[in-house]
Amino acid sequence: MNYLKIIKTTPVTLVNFVVDWCPHCQRMRPIYDKVRDDVIKNVNTFLIDCERHPDVADQAEIAVYPTTIVYKDGQEVWRGTGEYTSAELEEEINKASGKTK
Repeated sequence: MNYLKIIKTTPVTLVNFVVDWCPHCQRMRPIYDKVRDDVIKNVNTFLIDCERHPDVADQAEIAVYPTTIVYKDGQEVWRGTGEYTSAELEEEINKASGKTK
């Protein structure tokens, strides 16, 4: 997996870093899915299993699960760890996209 390539696939890219055994990751999964399915237009989303892709987790300097990163034009513009609401995640995506509510 070429991490540097995937974060540049669209002007705004959302990457979620998780591990299967993490209860916080499990609780966040429906939120990621909702945001991906209902909200995101012209934003690529990626779910990275840090145990299957430790090299990618190291490259992104992931130390806490779950970690979500929003990239704009390949540059990190927001990083969130732990649990948060779909509204909070949508707000960060909208900021990166230049959209305001």
